[in-house]
Amino acid sequence: MEQKDILIIQCQNAECGKKIKLRRPDKEGIIRIACPYCKKAMAIRLPDPKPEVVQETPQQPAGQDRPDNSQADSITLEGEFKVGQRYEFKCPHCKKQPIGYTPQEAGEKAFPCPYCKGRIVIGAKSKTRIMTPDESVCLIRGKLTKLRRGWFNASYPLKSGTTTVGRTDLSVPSDISLDGDPTISRRSIEIDVTTTESGNKFKLRVLRTTNPVLVNSERLNEGESIQLNFGDIILLGKTRLRFDKDV
Repeated sequence: MEQKDILIIQCQNAECGKKIKLRRPDKEGIIRIACPYCKKAMAIRLPDPKPEVVQETPQQPAGQDRPDNSQADSITLEGEFKVGQRYEFKCPHCKKQPIGYTPQEAGEKAFPCPYCKGRIVIGAKSKTRIMTPDESVCLIRGKLTKLRRGWFNASYPLKSGTTTVGRTDLSVPSDISLDGDPTISRRSIEIDVTTTESGNKFKLRVLRTTNPVLVNSERLNEGESIQLNFGDIILLGKTRLRFDKDV
């Protein structure tokens, strides 16, 4: 059989994409075939040295083999991703497949590109909750407790007003200076204590994030604020603090 009597076409199913060989029919016009691998129905128009596949917009470039990145290292996308918001981007592996993604919960999520199978990792965080004037009101004062394994925990009472927290630095002192951890910013966070007739309100605001600031494993960015509840764990650099009742 001469090569000119053989047709080679590519299955247009993005999940298959295999090449198909078949004998060139004697008749001209449109003929219909099914992929022997995935059973997808297709129509091709003859005569043509390169038969035209008649279908909707192809899901992959014609005449190119689909890349297989299933064994490649995962790629983590940079940037901020918030729960409940939709994001659109191209696969960082093949640079071709458009992907739409809406994080449903906080934390890292890994999934494959539907085109090249390369694994993509996205880290999403919850939206910072906007505080209302009546939130986080209590009659008890609060304090920060520095958690130290094998040592007595150090406590720092929080007074009414704004208290800054950061690493010890004589040139830029904070109200609460923490020793022994160079990964903390000199002025990392501030805690605002508002005292009213009904009680106290506690709000943490991030000043600097040279290293991550986390509250209960949720990362906060510079300028973001969050209400504090007793028992919350705050991570500054490598130092763990707990927001406790001051009784």
